[in-house]
Amino acid sequence: MQVFNIDKILKFFTECLGNSSYFGGAQLTLADIVAGTDMSFLPMLGVSLTNYPKLNDWFERLMQREAWRKTELSTEDFEKFKRVLVKLRRRQMSRGNNA
Repeated sequence: MQVFNIDKILKFFTECLGNSSYFGGAQLTLADIVAGTDMSFLPMLGVSLTNYPKLNDWFERLMQREAWRKTELSTEDFEKFKRVLVKLRRRQMSRGNNA
C-alpha cells in the first residue's frame, strides 16, 4: 500500500506555482483544473492550506470562478462519495487477501 505525504505534494505544487497566478502563468490551464479538482477535496478531509499561502491564494482564485463553484460537491455528496470509496477499497482488499 502506498502512503502519500500531503505536505510533500503541497510543497511541490507551491514550487510549481511559483509567483504565477496559475500553474501555466497568468491564465487558467488544464494543470489548474486537474490539480484543483483534487485540491477541492482537501478542506472536506480536514486539510488546511493556511501553511501554503501561495497555494491557498491560487485555490481561492479557482473557487471565485462561477463555473468552478457550480461543479463543487456538497458536503452531503462528498460523504456519499467517501462511502463508495470505502466500499470499493474494502472489496479490493478482500480480493487481494483471497488471491
